[in-house]
Formats: sequence, structure tokens, C-alpha cells
Amino acid sequence: MTNSHRVYCSGWALASLDYRKEIKALYAGIPEKEGWQGDKVCELMEGKWEMELKKFLGRARKTHDEVLATQKSAAGKIKIACELRRETTATNPRIAIALSMGHPSRASNLIARFKIEA
Repeated sequence: MTNSHRVYCSGWALASLDYRKEIKALYAGIPEKEGWQGDKVCELMEGKWEMELKKFLGRARKTHDEVLATQKSAAGKIKIACELRRETTATNPRIAIALSMGHPSRASNLIARFKIEA
């Protein structure tokens, strides 16, 4: 682990918006570790989650706008939510917001039901 990694994991950088976007993109390419959890790295992790969401949307051959326009309980939307949940540390509330699935508890129920049926 480098010193710069320790610095960025201890809090958020005070810098220009462009610099923060650059750092966010850099961290999006680094595999997630258990120690990456918590409020301090949430913004960095959002970059990772956004990158993964784009990947799953590409697999489904859908755009983000197309997915947002579907019902909250659409099968394709739930499948993408399950993939995000399985492959990232994104929480159900963040997934519910990103995919417009309604209340986080409803998204949790849909994800759990999809896992059982699959």
C-alpha cells in the first residue's frame, strides 16, 4: 500500500472538481477491499459503482434512461440490481436510487426474491 493510498483512504481530498473527478476515476479501477467501507470513501466508491452499472447496462443492451423509464419491479432492472449487489459493495439504498426502484426496502425485497427464484 502506498502512502498516497493511505492519505486518500483517511479522508477526502480538498481540491478542484476536476482533480476530484480524476481521483474518483482512478479509484474506480482499483479492486474493492474490505477496508474500503464507510462514509469517508463513499464518493470514491460511487465512481466504482457507476462504472459497474455502465458495464451491466451494456450487457443488458439498455441505456440508463431506458432502465429508469421501466417499472420499479421490472425484471431487467432487478437483474441489474442483483448484479450490482453481487459484484460491488453498493448498498440496497444506493442501488434503489441509481435504478429508480422506489423505497430501499422494496428494492431489497425484489433483489432477495429474484435470488430465490433464480
